[in-house]
Amino acid sequence: MTLAQNVARFSEAEYLRLERAAETRSEYFDGEIFAMAGGTRSHSLIQTNLAGELSSRLKASDCVAYNNDLRVKVEATGLLTYPDASVVCGEQRFLDEQEDTLLNPTVVIEVLSDLPKLTTAARNSKITAKFPPAANTCSSAKRNRASNNLSGNRTASGP
Repeated sequence: MTLAQNVARFSEAEYLRLERAAETRSEYFDGEIFAMAGGTRSHSLIQTNLAGELSSRLKASDCVAYNNDLRVKVEATGLLTYPDASVVCGEQRFLDEQEDTLLNPTVVIEVLSDLPKLTTAARNSKITAKFPPAANTCSSAKRNRASNNLSGNRTASGP
């Protein structure tokens, strides 16, 4: 026998009010708020190196790289999340005057970790599956322990 659990449902406005006042981060999807887990040393190192490399390479363009401090909204699903990195080219659109929720990322990057596999896989599918085809890019990076270098895989789907 399974007992049904009541899950608290929140509006996007309620989530944003709570999130902006919170000391810890959480994500929002389909009326539910999900606490974000802490990262690992390897994850943090890859993320930091990636953000630095992106910023360096985008200096002479109309593109801007952001780290995981900027929330992204996937308008097609209503998902509000903090990807490991995001890039926006051209005009930047934000949810409101707070400018803390990006609406039009060109690229969203999530560093893939072994744990938690299910959460990462589920979240990445929600993110990448709902972007317009031209922006539907998923990247992953792995650290080569022998050389301490990053290698990346990039897959993109488009028209």
